[in-house]
Amino acid sequence: MASPFFLEHRPASLDTTADPPALFDGTTRLYTSYGCPYAQRVWITRNFKGLQEKIKLVPLDLGNRPAWYKEKVYPENKVPAHEHNGKIIGESFDLIKYLDNTFKSSSSPIKWRLCLGPLFQQRPYPSPGAVLRRNAETASSQKKKPNSHFTEITKRGDGKDGLGDAD
Repeated sequence: MASPFFLEHRPASLDTTADPPALFDGTTRLYTSYGCPYAQRVWITRNFKGLQEKIKLVPLDLGNRPAWYKEKVYPENKVPAHEHNGKIIGESFDLIKYLDNTFKSSSSPIKWRLCLGPLFQQRPYPSPGAVLRRNAETASSQKKKPNSHFTEITKRGDGKDGLGDAD
């Protein structure tokens, strides 16, 4: 069984000139892109659980992606996607949960659970737009208070549901 620190050969990214792998032949595959952070979360999960020998990595060139990927593999045409037991599963969050529930881990459960928090972060930056703005400090100081969008609703009524008298 592979350890979480297994050094693997990174295959070249497939582009429009590449032939498709033998699809749905029983091989478990992770369709990914080396530069996509969502695909990287699933790739990290695969490696951390020691599944390098069980799940084959199929990197795609997203700037020049093969037509067969959308036509035959994943109509959404996004990465990551996971081929297992004749089915395709997409969305990184769903894939991480699927890998966790489907495959046994070679690492300790406690260590794995500690790793889940950073992998599930929805926003890697405090304000994604702040990275593009000149003055990121100003952008973060202008943020609304948490749950401030509920203030108006709670002011309107005194019922249990906050919208008026409860029936």
